[in-house]
Amino acid sequence: MKKTVLIVVCVMLAAALVFSGCAENQQGAASASQPGEAATEASVDASPDAGETTAAGGSYKIGVSLMDYNMQFFQDMLAAMKAKAAELGVELVDFDSQQDAAKQLNDVQDMVNALKVDAIILNPVDSASIAPAVLDANDAKIPVFTVDVAAEGGEVVSHIASSNVEIGKKNAEEAVNFLKEKNGDVKGKVIVVTYDQITSMRDRKTGWTEIMSQYPDVEIIEKSPISITSEDTMTLLEDSLTTYPAGEIDLICPLNSSSTLGVMAAVETANRGGDLKIMGVDEDEDIIAAIKKDDAFVIGTVVQQPVLIGTTAVQAAYDYLQGKTDMEASIATDVMLVTKATMADYEDTVKKSTEYIADYK
Repeated sequence: MKKTVLIVVCVMLAAALVFSGCAENQQGAASASQPGEAATEASVDASPDAGETTAAGGSYKIGVSLMDYNMQFFQDMLAAMKAKAAELGVELVDFDSQQDAAKQLNDVQDMVNALKVDAIILNPVDSASIAPAVLDANDAKIPVFTVDVAAEGGEVVSHIASSNVEIGKKNAEEAVNFLKEKNGDVKGKVIVVTYDQITSMRDRKTGWTEIMSQYPDVEIIEKSPISITSEDTMTLLEDSLTTYPAGEIDLICPLNSSSTLGVMAAVETANRGGDLKIMGVDEDEDIIAAIKKDDAFVIGTVVQQPVLIGTTAVQAAYDYLQGKTDMEASIATDVMLVTKATMADYEDTVKKSTEYIADYK
């Protein structure tokens, strides 16, 4: 990341701030249906393999490839992209990569060779594996923008994302507060759930470790699932909870939404919510509902702004196509800590976001 521009959320057209992150099957607070299945007059099927096109009647065609439409985070991001595309009068054709790096590579090649898009917005399933697709777009002189997860290889105009290092720090800071309140000092045993295959998770671990390394009395146990799904995380944590019986673990810190949901499922299945807590990352209606409970074993989550990320990415691509060449290499969006204490502010933000994307879900 060469430079970072902090985007401050403005009024409703700046759009709203729903948050979440890479994860799982769900219907969220701002979700009525998956964006890829939105039944609006602006959306028509392109071809069996060509994703979905939002025809706004403009002269530009922007291709979008997101990690997984089953995740609320990407549902809301895509809806925001459609809303912004309609505002700008551009055509949007989108692809669900379904957590499959090979499929995503083929989808991008279709955008380049068959659909002849003017710009591409990518959310890589795998940061390294997407490099050939970025290079193909570079060869075709098609500008590439990435969102949430960066690409490792090829030339990208701008990367639009939350500061993942900051996400990790905020998660760790709340973990520190919890340990101090529970144990009288910052000490105890914490499991952190990581996943180094994608840049965003590596950056979150970096931020998290930067904070936690200041407390030598905290024993840290790092766990990484086979894949970044709630199912694989649940399996991993079920084994961990068997290894560490009641009373041995104070807190579990999963660093994205799918792993947070997987940890929640494992803790519930093992009936361990009474002896340990979870400090999560990203937004999901089940995570938010768990925080609200009187006997909550989820103490909080750090949420992103997928609506803002989506609108910012489309605007950036449009501006570049319009001739703006002095684009920032990295555009950062704010994150928010959600706990019982901050729930009212969070819900107000979600309400505004929901209104903005309502016609594009």
